[in-house]
Amino acid sequence: MGMTRTGRFGAVTNFRDRTESREHPLSRGLMVKTYLTGEGKPEDFIKEILPREQRYNGFNLIVGDPSSFIYYSNRSRDMTPLKPGVYGLSNHLLDTPWPKVTRSRRAFIQTLEESDFPGPERFFEILSDRTIAGDEELPDTGFGIEWERILSSPFIVSPTYGTRASTVLLQDSKGHVTFVEKTFAEPGDPGTTIRHEFTLIGR
Repeated sequence: MGMTRTGRFGAVTNFRDRTESREHPLSRGLMVKTYLTGEGKPEDFIKEILPREQRYNGFNLIVGDPSSFIYYSNRSRDMTPLKPGVYGLSNHLLDTPWPKVTRSRRAFIQTLEESDFPGPERFFEILSDRTIAGDEELPDTGFGIEWERILSSPFIVSPTYGTRASTVLLQDSKGHVTFVEKTFAEPGDPGTTIRHEFTLIGR
């Protein structure tokens, strides 16, 4: 995920699918870098990647600028303009009601109702949730019940796999941006924090 000083925004997540394994797939992360360093409109960028979208493993992509945001997945293949509102995205399609998406989205809305402009720490509390969903709520993405349990929390912890970074990006009505990221070397690590603040050019 990233944002430029001109307000261009890009973010990508993988689409979880155990059956998928392309030989020499293109890097999904490079889509974000390419968009952020470009100048075209969000919808034009999506159209540019369509001819090669199946060379990527499954992805969810959000690209935007100060005038519009668009969601696209090479699994749904629908280009969806995002109207103002609250959305949830994990490793399936936008607003898929996985337990951690539903719970985090609910906490996000509650936070906005309690404060006009909450600080980053409140959102890091939401991202640090380690609650494991009940077996009856778990999706079946082909990884087996034990891994579905581990992957069901917003903050993932296991001996071999887990959350390595949590990022909060806030922008106020005057165009002031606060970008805070915490990285974690291993489970239980308190993490290191980087922070960037800037005002969008032209605001």
